Amino acid sequence: MTNSNQLCPVLFIPHGGGPLPLLGDESHLELVSFLKEITLSLPLLSSILIISAHWEEDKVTITNGKRPSLIYDYYGFPK
Repeated sequence: MTNSNQLCPVLFIPHGGGPLPLLGDESHLELVSFLKEITLSLPLLSSILIISAHWEEDKVTITNGKRPSLIYDYYGFPK
């Protein structure tokens, strides 16, 4: 039986301009290393909730699935 009062870990992960940790910049190595290692200390979760200020709807909107599509509202960053 699962304890419904059990708290899940909460992380705030800033991404900077564009997909910051994915751009391969040397100054991002510390963040990339942290993101790789943090998974070793987190419990196994059945789901993850991500809240973003980059999308707005008139009503509550939820995207779900094992591989949801990428939704973004910014353009003009290096490719």
